[in-house]
Amino acid sequence: MIKRMISLILVIVLSIPLSGCWDYSEYDSLAQIIGVGIDFNPQTKETTVTIQYISTSKPEQSSSGSSTTKSLSGSQGIVHSASDKTVVGALTKLQQIIIKKFFFGYMKVVVVGKEAAKRDMADIIGLCDRTPSMRSTTYIAISSGKAKDTLSTIDISGTVSSSQEIYSLIKKGTGITNPTTIEQFEEMLTISGWEATAPRVVTVEKKSENSKTKNTQKDMDQVLFGDQKVEGIAVFKKQYYKGALNEKESFGYCWITGKKVTQYKTSSLPKGDKRENLLYFTMSDSKSSIKVKLEKGKPKVYIAINVKAELNKYSKDASDEITPEVIDNMQKSLSESIYQDVKAALEKCQRKYKTDVFGFGFELFRKYPKLWQTEYMEKWDKIYPKLDVVIRVNAKIQNTGTTTGKLIVE
Repeated sequence: MIKRMISLILVIVLSIPLSGCWDYSEYDSLAQIIGVGIDFNPQTKETTVTIQYISTSKPEQSSSGSSTTKSLSGSQGIVHSASDKTVVGALTKLQQIIIKKFFFGYMKVVVVGKEAAKRDMADIIGLCDRTPSMRSTTYIAISSGKAKDTLSTIDISGTVSSSQEIYSLIKKGTGITNPTTIEQFEEMLTISGWEATAPRVVTVEKKSENSKTKNTQKDMDQVLFGDQKVEGIAVFKKQYYKGALNEKESFGYCWITGKKVTQYKTSSLPKGDKRENLLYFTMSDSKSSIKVKLEKGKPKVYIAINVKAELNKYSKDASDEITPEVIDNMQKSLSESIYQDVKAALEKCQRKYKTDVFGFGFELFRKYPKLWQTEYMEKWDKIYPKLDVVIRVNAKIQNTGTTTGKLIVE
């Protein structure tokens, strides 16, 4: 009997600490942050942090008992901004004007303005690491302008927030960008011989209104109506933003690094710039390999790109049929176009930005780890811009559709 009593007492005592969650919060008391924007003003030396969150308040009930229609701010997200000398200081100011406690567990994207990216990305990544509820799988994107304007842009349809729109576009992938999470970006920053990249987001403005919405701060810019466009790749040197690759150069980066490319068109054929001379393809498969060899004591890079494609558009002269000879010429045209993309990407990153976003140095380290540590790591910034790169492209067209010629209308 005594043993049973002692056991019961022990069970009761040990159960007391397990009676509930020590940090429990009601869902309605949290501000569910879905997007964070970070800007830097070189003149004032201040950092502006913009947050976008979805209201978790219950919808009001009408007299008939049915829920009232959601407001524009409810579907688009509520946006606030604050400025301070540091990112943490700006977030502290934001929490002072928002009743609900910030929660970053559902965050979709971190948008970094161009000036903030030029200053230092390490502080921004550090903030993400020090915020327990912020997931490392959150996407990161570099804005072509201010991140504040990007998050404040209202979708013309009024059905989705800017953060959700950017997240969906990055996740979907367009073939001319490189979807990057916070974890992946941090990994690129810490690996020797491999510089970081991130997607670039551009706001396509539709129109503007002079009036300010009720869900923004007094110091915010005019409301922008438009769409988000994820295109191009932002490149870095260590933790500093160097510049962006255009469409052609971004394709080249994707070909070299083996990123997925879906839709593609060749450049104009030699006969001229007529649209009839453009060939459109769907990429069914694309692979690349990077090999670094030491030849005469100098590193040399060999890039092999193999592509399988399906023809989407062919509209040359009406008399032309898709014969084996025509297919062979199209394959040569496709190979040449990809080759030129690769050359453009190498030219921009090697000669102008001097940043090894392709990971050539990392490949050298993997093959010759001791030589990398003793001879090449410290001198790589001087070796890389003059590095000899050999490119081989092999394109195969597997499918041309069900017809062998174009439609002739008489």
